[in-house]
Amino acid sequence: MSFSPEDFLERFVLPLCEGGEVEIGAPVDADDLETLRAFTVTTTDAALRIELARQDIASRIWLYPVNTDVDEETLRIAVGVHNMLFLSHPDAEGLWVRKKRVAEVIAHTRSCLDLGPPPDAATMVARHTLLSGLLSLTRTDTELRFWVGRRFYSGQRPPARLLAWRGVRRVRENRSVVRVLSSNMLPAQQELSALLMATSPLTELYTPLRDFPPFTSSLAFIVLHHKLVSRAVAHRYLELGVERVAPVLARDFWRHVEHPLDVRRMDERTRRYLLCGLRDFANAPLRVPDDTDRAADAREAARDEIAQLEALRVQALPLRLMAQLVQYLYVTGCYLEGAQLGRDRGEGREGDERSDEEGGAAAALGEVSEDPRDDPRSVLVAAADCGLGPDERALGQDVASRFNAVVESGRRALGAAASDLTERLRGLLGIEAGASGAGRGDEADFFEELEPS
Repeated sequence: MSFSPEDFLERFVLPLCEGGEVEIGAPVDADDLETLRAFTVTTTDAALRIELARQDIASRIWLYPVNTDVDEETLRIAVGVHNMLFLSHPDAEGLWVRKKRVAEVIAHTRSCLDLGPPPDAATMVARHTLLSGLLSLTRTDTELRFWVGRRFYSGQRPPARLLAWRGVRRVRENRSVVRVLSSNMLPAQQELSALLMATSPLTELYTPLRDFPPFTSSLAFIVLHHKLVSRAVAHRYLELGVERVAPVLARDFWRHVEHPLDVRRMDERTRRYLLCGLRDFANAPLRVPDDTDRAADAREAARDEIAQLEALRVQALPLRLMAQLVQYLYVTGCYLEGAQLGRDRGEGREGDERSDEEGGAAAALGEVSEDPRDDPRSVLVAAADCGLGPDERALGQDVASRFNAVVESGRRALGAAASDLTERLRGLLGIEAGASGAGRGDEADFFEELEPS
């Protein structure tokens, strides 16, 4: 069956952006992608609806114009998502699909998604509008049992002939709704889903509560250098709930401290991703070797990349930004709820004469986990002891006292664990023992007045 670009846009890309049932067909190869390019030269009804759906998504998170045309980048991402999903389609296991053909599909899909980091904030938002619905995509699996056996249909409707004469044939139909993206995906799909997250760092950061792919800000942290982006992410987390998001961020923070980025062990692609992202989002004076440089002396280009990233202490950058993000969430909680965050177990019981501001905080976060990695206050304590805390004068006396009460409640509850995290963080930030703190870097400050950049 020949590839139909119109059907691809209407039955796959449009519902992916707008919502609805997406249809997975045969894999889209390089020739089909070329057909798509030619088809989208002229504007179609499906293309207009896709643009409108993406503009609607963008308007909820971004105040400035975003290009949502069905352009080359849009087509490559759409083809990449489609082919990744095809790999778990029942037809992919059919006799007509050879292993060589599957390998070709994976290679082509990988090349489609090899876009590198978004060059600016508007492009980053545009990519997210195409992928925002992917992580919530589900399929309905059906198991049919009847008198002579059973059949299983993954994401497909059983044929009507098998549903006929239910009573006579003793037909039982069991349906279950499952996430399409899950840890049960094929290894190739898991690799491609990670590549998708790298392509769209805003999607990575915007979905901290997802089951799969596992949340990690290791590379996506770059975009937090942009003030508007960092605020958009923070406001998203406030919508989801501090008590739900903050423990996820705390676990990721601990992971970065215990296993910091090691630029010497990064592959070439990851190093270039970091260099491009830091240059574009942080306006860092970085030089990214071009292909000519690499052809002349690949080893020298690699040494240059490593030297630049080490000079920036790149392993400390995500920790600074993540610490500020967690602090911002708690400060905002103090503004909105008073001292309503992170009470220790046993604090504030009946008969306790201490006020919330004096003795900790009320229990909007519920009971604190036994594992300090799940307690966001460990991040607050370590950040405060390393000089990364917000300016109390900017917060105001009332909010500052509430925020400090939360920090002190964490210091009392976590004790040695918070001290250990502080010492590890000091080492990564390059703070000598006994020094007052790391001071403020050049990264985006969540607490300063927001200005477009």
